[in-house]
Amino acid sequence: MPRQVAVLLVVSLFASVSAGCAVASDAGDEASSTDSLDLEEEVGRTEDALSGTRSVVKANVDLGGGVIVANRPGGFYMGRLLPGQSFDRQGSWYLSKENGTNYAWGMAWGNSDACLWIGPSRGKRGFTAGKWATPGTASPTARCTDTMKKWLSAGDAANVGSRFNCPPPTSSAHGTEKKLLEDAPFYWNVAWTEGEMGYDGGELRDFAKTIPAGTSVWYRYTTRDGKRVVAFIPTVGWGFFPAGVLDTSQTGTWSFPESAGTPHKC
Repeated sequence: MPRQVAVLLVVSLFASVSAGCAVASDAGDEASSTDSLDLEEEVGRTEDALSGTRSVVKANVDLGGGVIVANRPGGFYMGRLLPGQSFDRQGSWYLSKENGTNYAWGMAWGNSDACLWIGPSRGKRGFTAGKWATPGTASPTARCTDTMKKWLSAGDAANVGSRFNCPPPTSSAHGTEKKLLEDAPFYWNVAWTEGEMGYDGGELRDFAKTIPAGTSVWYRYTTRDGKRVVAFIPTVGWGFFPAGVLDTSQTGTWSFPESAGTPHKC
């Protein structure tokens, strides 16, 4: 077989396998405070970049599209990067011992424009870096500091919100079911710009759709400025509503949408 044909066949096969791996079940699409990842553990180095600095999201892994950005690997939802949107990784890829998925700490561009953990949600298993992002080298600048990283994960994410469905620390692994009080606009992102650390809140970005009044959503937390709420909608995904469109009082329980009739204690 001519060498050129053999190379083309190998490239084609690799692309097919990668595309197939990028399709994942929506089961386990969650922002969890029970993530057992130890951020001080030795990281796994996989698929280091070949050229350039910036990486680009290339696959729809999470429900709603792309991958999430969070306070820790696969943790509390703080937005998402959609295919074609980029990030600057700082340091080595983090390989979760729990789910075998790679995460990057760094600057998430898109419409978040903040230093966060980038990668699939906690329930997505085996998504090493090359399955969801293009190659990129670690940024030589220290834009995203260890102080930011520790602040985001401190106290089981207690710094991230002003109110939670279950106050941290907690064993809750999802939100609490609530009914929308009115038709409400739903957004994928907040442009994080406010507060001393830059994570108090910001303008809503990336409008997804209007959700009808009476829809069941799973409330997770309210931003530090009290203006946005984070919730999960079955068949839609995680995102942000303006505050005031649902009751955020604590019930002492949480549940998974697929088993809403089986509540768990906070």
